[in-house]
Amino acid sequence: MADLVSGPHALALMKRRDKLVAKQGPWLPLWRELGEHISPRKTNALLNRSRGSKQTIKLFDSTALDSVTKLSASMQGSLTPATSRWFSLIYAKRELNDLREARDWLEDSSVRIYQLYSESNFYSEIAEVYLDLAVFAVATILQEEKGNPTDEKSPFGGFQFRTLSLGEYAIAEDPEGYVDTVFRTFKMTARNMVTEFGAAMVSDKIREKAKSDPDEEFEVIHAVYPRPDIPRFIEGQVIGMKRPWASCYVDAASKTLLKETGFYTFPYAAPRW
Repeated sequence: MADLVSGPHALALMKRRDKLVAKQGPWLPLWRELGEHISPRKTNALLNRSRGSKQTIKLFDSTALDSVTKLSASMQGSLTPATSRWFSLIYAKRELNDLREARDWLEDSSVRIYQLYSESNFYSEIAEVYLDLAVFAVATILQEEKGNPTDEKSPFGGFQFRTLSLGEYAIAEDPEGYVDTVFRTFKMTARNMVTEFGAAMVSDKIREKAKSDPDEEFEVIHAVYPRPDIPRFIEGQVIGMKRPWASCYVDAASKTLLKETGFYTFPYAAPRW
């Protein structure tokens, strides 16, 4: 079996996912209890609820729900308000901050980033992050770039955010305690798997289902972790396999690698308090 250093391998990735999920075991009863009594819709992944099932069986009073709603709204209004710019940029090299042209460039960049955030789904997804923090004290959000199908010369189509559900993912930390690894387990339809990964990369069963029953769902694992043999900061553009963070998709049923690429920076934020 190949290890994660010499090269990503589906079985090795699945084994590590299982270990990280097992480490969450002591917290699961508490998370389930909190979710059932405070925010039932947040426990669908934790309790493996079927779609359409009743969620509020153990919600007897709205006091806690109202409290966490106010707390999460207060955090969003204070930290990332949609009505005003809540961040600015400075250079790591302090001498550059004294140059007028350099400051003007950063100001223009911050305005552009803020506009892109406003045009994306950031504010709806970050609201879910604050709610997760208020209820469970842990949250995880993914930031990705969208493609631009209308302009081949400019492939960047903006940002796309996704707040992961507790029970859907497992995390690992670096030596300094920062989260640098996320394993996410989710489902995709056969049609979407063929579209996303290509017919040649999926199993025969999925190819057949894409034709006969395209909406049948299959379990997929997405693993993002640092490549230990590549520096965290690199200059210029490189192919996905040579970027600091690996991004691997695994078909859980057939235990095969669907896609391997990478990120220049860690695409997740996993706040805890």
